[in-house]
Amino acid sequence: MPRAAAALVLAMCLCGVARAERYEHLGRLEREAVDGALASRQLELEPAPEGKHIGAIHVVTRKVFSERDGFLRWFNVFHRTTREKIIAREVLTRPGDLWSDALNDETLRNLRDVFIHNVVVIVPVKNPAPDLVDVLVVTRDVWSLRLNSNFEVQDQKLTFLSFSLSENNFFGLRKKLALSFRMDQGSIAMGPTYTDPNIAGKRLTMQTAWRAIFGRASLDYEGTSSASSFAYPLWSLRSKWGAGVEVSHYDAIDRNFRGTSLRTFDAPETAAVERLPYEYPRRALASDTSVVRSFGTSVIQRVSAGHELDLSRPRLSDDFSADPVLRASFTDHVLPRSELSSALYARWRLFTPTYMTARDLDTFDLREDYQVGPSIDTKVSAARTELGSEHDFFRLAAAAQYSVPLAGGLGRASAGWSARVEDGDVKDHLVSGRLYLASPIWHCTGRVIAVADFDTLIDETGNRFLTAGGDTGMRGYGIGAFIGQSRLITHVEARTVPARLWFLRFGAVAFWDMGHAAPEVSAFNMKHDVGAGIRYLIPQIDPFVFRADWAIPLDGPTKGFPGRLTLGVFQVF
Repeated sequence: MPRAAAALVLAMCLCGVARAERYEHLGRLEREAVDGALASRQLELEPAPEGKHIGAIHVVTRKVFSERDGFLRWFNVFHRTTREKIIAREVLTRPGDLWSDALNDETLRNLRDVFIHNVVVIVPVKNPAPDLVDVLVVTRDVWSLRLNSNFEVQDQKLTFLSFSLSENNFFGLRKKLALSFRMDQGSIAMGPTYTDPNIAGKRLTMQTAWRAIFGRASLDYEGTSSASSFAYPLWSLRSKWGAGVEVSHYDAIDRNFRGTSLRTFDAPETAAVERLPYEYPRRALASDTSVVRSFGTSVIQRVSAGHELDLSRPRLSDDFSADPVLRASFTDHVLPRSELSSALYARWRLFTPTYMTARDLDTFDLREDYQVGPSIDTKVSAARTELGSEHDFFRLAAAAQYSVPLAGGLGRASAGWSARVEDGDVKDHLVSGRLYLASPIWHCTGRVIAVADFDTLIDETGNRFLTAGGDTGMRGYGIGAFIGQSRLITHVEARTVPARLWFLRFGAVAFWDMGHAAPEVSAFNMKHDVGAGIRYLIPQIDPFVFRADWAIPLDGPTKGFPGRLTLGVFQVF
């Protein structure tokens, strides 16, 4: 390879492009953890593991704060580091097996949990026997007993807040126990959550959550919700069988907002302007029982069969107007479909088990894995009165995606369609598409990310609608500013790579948003905004980036200065 080409490849690798099992490809946090593990176990990296059998597996679990964090290491006393045997049982290779990049990568994906670890690395190390290679697994914990939080501030109002007092690594066993709080513009929900990703080491998983729900404005008790699942998942690409059961319920009040106020409804059948608030009680119950069989190695196909039950009972509130015209109009135009469906279904998925590693796409300075190549997902459901359904109908759904790696960037195109077939009519279509492009990191300083999302509802009978605004990434406009049956939103954002200041990671972005929602595509009147923002992360404490964006709308009645300031957690897209 010419020197110039070799230098280019090495530069791309150091920007976080290539595979994780090579030391030179690791990020800064990962290198620091591996260096400490090698020193503590007196191990050396093996430069050529291919074709060798595994002699031993070493597991090193690093504490939250390292030597580079100074006095903060004192806080490690209050954290139970993940037990090494818990990590060891997740490793898919065993002594005597041949070294396998594919199985090591899959182990990394299984172990990666941003609430527990900010580093998960597997590297080959030397064995005393020249024909053997050892495996070194290194993890570094994040602070597990803490107040996990997420929030959104728009138009100088706290529009969303969630936090949980949680132990995300209960006694170092990778189990989670939390007391959660979630507040949106209309309600407050709180209650316990428990997650066990590996019950008694048997690969069985369980998650259960229960919430009490209160009105945000009144603080009155409004109902409850819950969700529970129990499964034997396909925990490896080599797994052949899996099964699961999911059950959920909801009994509370639904609301829809425009900006920071309740959206209102004006009955078209009357001359008066009623301004009825978009809120109504709804009861729902859902269950899904399934079994899955996996086939193939270079191309994975998964065939599932199961039963799903879905009950939804929206209704008018007790204090709703007694006017029969208003009651009928609100029911026809606002309330979603009231129905009990009981259906058998079959599902087929296809994908290539090929993955790439990137950084600074969804997170910030942390490793992210993405499946590349094709992915197809289809599902057919048959609801029958013989099964207890109130109506006979079919649900059809199909989605396809193709992703390509771009030297540490990512290109992806996806499309989806779903519909309901009843009495010979095909209705309730939802058509969606997305184009996503993340450029390679340029000279290890930054990258550009562009995305376009399109959705449209056709022959809609269930009163669904689409919105565009501050809640969908149009940072210069209010929440739900535009409403319709079709929506198009695009973004272009230039991001710097994270800079490091002690334990803090920080960066900057410049962006342009464009979008609109309208009754139909021909009615689009695209709105634009431009702006800039900052990002920061403390990886030892929280895996998710915090953001502050200031956007100036270029269209509409609010165009120009002073613009809008949005604060929140997670990247916008």
